Amino acid sequence: MTTIAVVLDELKGEPTSVVPILKYLTVTKGKGLAPEETRHLVARTLNLARSNQPYSKWCGTVMIKALALNYELLASDGAAMLDVLIQNLHAWNASHDIKVLTATVDSINFVCDQIRGKDTLVRELLTPRLAPKGAPSIIGGYLDQLEYAPAVVVPSLTKILVHHPTVFRAYGNKYYAALVAMVALPNFDGFPESLRQSVFGAIATLPVIENVSPEAHWRARVGAIIAEIVRVLRVYGDLLHFEDDGDLNKLLSGLEAAPAAVDGKSVDPIFADLAIDFNAPSSILLLSTRLKSLTELLGAYLTQGSKLTVEVPLGKALGVIEAMVLISPRFHKFKFDVRDANIQHLITLSTELNHTHAIALLKRLVPVYSGSLLPHFSSIVATLETVVPIHNKRVDTVAVVRRQRFFGDLLVVVADLLALATSVSDPSSLLRFLDVAVALVEPRMAPSPASTNAANSGAKGAGKKAKRSKKASSVPLADLLTNANLLVDTIPEPVLAAARRFFTTVVTSVPALPPTYHYKMMRYIILEAVHAKYYTLHRQVPQELRQLLIDAIVYPGYEKVSILPIVASILADDPLVSVFTHPRLPPLPKFIDLSAHQTADLGVEDESDSEDDEELGAAKRDADADADAPAPKKRKVDDVAVPQPTSVTPVVEEAVVETIAEQPIAEPVALVETVPVPVAETVPAAPAAPSTAALASAPAADSDDSDFEMPQLDAGDSDDE
Repeated sequence: MTTIAVVLDELKGEPTSVVPILKYLTVTKGKGLAPEETRHLVARTLNLARSNQPYSKWCGTVMIKALALNYELLASDGAAMLDVLIQNLHAWNASHDIKVLTATVDSINFVCDQIRGKDTLVRELLTPRLAPKGAPSIIGGYLDQLEYAPAVVVPSLTKILVHHPTVFRAYGNKYYAALVAMVALPNFDGFPESLRQSVFGAIATLPVIENVSPEAHWRARVGAIIAEIVRVLRVYGDLLHFEDDGDLNKLLSGLEAAPAAVDGKSVDPIFADLAIDFNAPSSILLLSTRLKSLTELLGAYLTQGSKLTVEVPLGKALGVIEAMVLISPRFHKFKFDVRDANIQHLITLSTELNHTHAIALLKRLVPVYSGSLLPHFSSIVATLETVVPIHNKRVDTVAVVRRQRFFGDLLVVVADLLALATSVSDPSSLLRFLDVAVALVEPRMAPSPASTNAANSGAKGAGKKAKRSKKASSVPLADLLTNANLLVDTIPEPVLAAARRFFTTVVTSVPALPPTYHYKMMRYIILEAVHAKYYTLHRQVPQELRQLLIDAIVYPGYEKVSILPIVASILADDPLVSVFTHPRLPPLPKFIDLSAHQTADLGVEDESDSEDDEELGAAKRDADADADAPAPKKRKVDDVAVPQPTSVTPVVEEAVVETIAEQPIAEPVALVETVPVPVAETVPAAPAAPSTAALASAPAADSDDSDFEMPQLDAGDSDDE
């Protein structure tokens, strides 16, 4: 039995397991089947999707996704698949299993994605089923099930809105009303972050369906959101003294623009008015909740991509962030009627939450408007610097540790801003942030019972009670001395990652960092690297610490004592560190004067030719002299040293090359030096009587320079006598 036969046999009823079937269909994509097998496969899959049993319906729904991978099946049976899925979408109610609804929505989205981009299929299959008149539609079914599964329905509707704005225009007002009603829910702040962002993104995308001037609608809604934020911030004026802060009042007045309107109609506010009651102090926190939703919605409008060409009010967005940061009991006193300590604490907590929302908005703007934020770099950093708590002209470490999550996000934003610039020449505005980063990564000791008891005893006074408390605290003190490592607080990983990222950006972007802060950073980096290298389970330095150490070597700053030996011992296997410890420099470049070398080679060749000619001429003259000289009877041969020929390598110095290149080349003149060549001694035969010519020339041949001595001739010994 073939595999497809087994699959078809399994699909006759409720499948035992759909996983092997899905794996087979996903791998083969339904190709290579006979027409009869293809018809049976599609028919049995659709029968499962129409089943009343939840499991069978779910199996048929997910199998439609696998069948949609085959273009031939999609073209021939895609209409039947979509009709079955749309029918199941409208038939679902709260009494059914939610998994069937999510599987149905997922399958519809997948089939639509497979159809998009194919004009014929879009025109014949998809468009008639998105929003038909008098028939079940995809958009209508999604809107009906929005309240049951918003996590999957809202992104699906937003995708249809982006790809088919004309078809979606009829449902725009209904969709907008449903989204605003969802945002206005009291527990919307507790929704998952992904769902919140999907809802705000859908609201920000809705202006694209406007038929007339969608850019004006977008601009009007952004202005309405900023106006709502300013109205909420004005409420803090009833709790804190704003009258003395002229800059803040001027800033808020500049953000309050004229009522936004489109075609003479004003834009309705998204939220209703708030009711703050001092008898219910927790209502004060509603201000922060409202500002959180408004800032997230503003961030969605400013960062959500769309097809519109709009003018972004970036300056007003930065003004909103600055106003939210400046409103704080640190800078504004409580009003006279706000006396309750609990209410004052809630107001302080509310302003701190507002700081968190402002930093979150700025964090979203930096990656999108990176270049446009550079002109505002100094003002943004100065605004963020006001958030750092100061105590006795120093950064309040306790307050920083108490809000470590917030200050970690603050360091990330500052690092992103620093990354926009190549280098920062004036680091004075970053010193407080460096103190915050150092405070976040310092080891923390949990408050021990001994210190708590000692503080309580000091508050009560001296005497017997203090002695008893001292005796009672001896046991916890012993634990503190012996097991101090167990009482050290663990720093959260996101906070450590934020601080390390900030350090990396400062090391690479701020070359003129003061030595004190540079040594503080290097001390932390080295301690953390050593601890990770030798005191952890895997004995490996984390990647962010490794990069931080390498950056500290590449950008040494003001350091007088290099940390290279320490880093080399920690990162002994790093190839980049080995370049610093064992530098492998390339050879120096050589510049060769080709004209000078050609001249030098020509001189050497001429000299060698002249030497050859000189040797040939000397050999010829010696041969002629030997032929003319008489054969002596007795010769005295002296030992003559014969010089051995040596190979001469011409050395051309730089100055000589320059002289030859400048002056004309003269014809070489060879100096001939006659070197006597010894003749091998031979035993002469019986001497013959010399001729008269030989006798006449004999005295002339006898000279002091000759090496041979001629014997005296006796004329009396003649054969004629």
